[in-house]
Amino acid sequence: MKTSLLRNPAVFAWCLYDLANTIFAMNMTSYHFPVWVVSDRGGQELHYSAAFGISMLASALVMPRLGAESDRSGGRVPAMVLWTLGCVALTAALTWIPNLAVALTAFALANFCYQLAGVFYNALLPAISRDGQMGRISGYGVALGYVGTLIGILATAPVAARWGRQATFLPTALLFLVLALPSFFLVREKREKESGTSSQVGGLAGSARTDHPVTLSVSKGDRGNVRSLLRPLLAPALIGLGALGTVILFMSVYAKQAIGLTDAELQRFLTLATLVTIGASFLWGRATDRWGGFRTLRAVWVVWILVFGLATVTLDERVFLLIGCLAGTALGGTWVASRVLLVQWVGPARIGEAFGLFGLISRLSAVAGPMLWAGLLWLCKPMGSVRYQLGMGVLFLCMALGAWRFCRLRPPAVIKLGTQYLFPASE
Repeated sequence: MKTSLLRNPAVFAWCLYDLANTIFAMNMTSYHFPVWVVSDRGGQELHYSAAFGISMLASALVMPRLGAESDRSGGRVPAMVLWTLGCVALTAALTWIPNLAVALTAFALANFCYQLAGVFYNALLPAISRDGQMGRISGYGVALGYVGTLIGILATAPVAARWGRQATFLPTALLFLVLALPSFFLVREKREKESGTSSQVGGLAGSARTDHPVTLSVSKGDRGNVRSLLRPLLAPALIGLGALGTVILFMSVYAKQAIGLTDAELQRFLTLATLVTIGASFLWGRATDRWGGFRTLRAVWVVWILVFGLATVTLDERVFLLIGCLAGTALGGTWVASRVLLVQWVGPARIGEAFGLFGLISRLSAVAGPMLWAGLLWLCKPMGSVRYQLGMGVLFLCMALGAWRFCRLRPPAVIKLGTQYLFPASE
């Protein structure tokens, strides 16, 4: 590649949005806001969990419908702008809301807007990509997104120290807005229209590869197209994302309770894992362009199985550092390749609906996985730290089952024959 893709204004703006929305995710869903609810306002973890869970469920229920509407109208950029501005406004308003119940309601609405904006943002990936570059662009976005986790903490830490955690909500909103603005004006969507007897999938013929024969064409009149094409992915996605969501939520607790890391050691560990994720995202992006989203995710599954396998058999601190690096590597690959795979599986003409359905699956798994983990640890509490290894063993089995289901699928191919676009059988 002679010229960096990030020198393309549309690509840079799209990737910068990933950084912007990750600042909100870090400060409002993972760090400052939940701590403010429990420590500063005297709320319970249950209060925050309820607000977060309700907003996730509500967004999941409307994602497929709104995604499908954006496919028909082509209004993905305006929808992304609308929901982003809603999230920014509500986040900023939290700075001046003293009442806990009102604050939790405003947060739930802000997170609802944030989740929906992400659907339209992801669906714009084909619009800013050229043949053979989608993986690298996705990788740049994921890498900058994890840079956003570091920026979110570092930029607001002095504010929290001087004026309190509630004062961080306004700079969080401003950072989200300022860094998202370029995408509002520089990203232009392509109107993908169905023509003849085929689903338009332009631009993917050169990037998808397969050794399997093409056996299925997707016609304009086939209403079950997106859902039927994605159905083989549902089981492995639900299982894998459930285990993945559990790791993201409980890694810090696991590190302190099972491994015995101090706060300082935990901070260094998380920083190292984040830096590994940033670097790995670039590499996974290039791998995705070379191998395609399907084969890249197969490799990512292998890394995840190794992560859970090691965590099951040992609580050694040195091995845990290796586990953190491997998990960071796999985490970057998961987000990079999954976006590309969805586009390659259904085509950009209906990618909004596909990301909406994928969002529904990921939100359901984000509830199921942590509930399984928490319930298991509660039942096995008398076993001490061994219960964490048992929990990791269960997640290992879940990930192995998801990998087995995924590897039984045939990779998607997009082959243009004249004016017809053909897909392979999914089973």
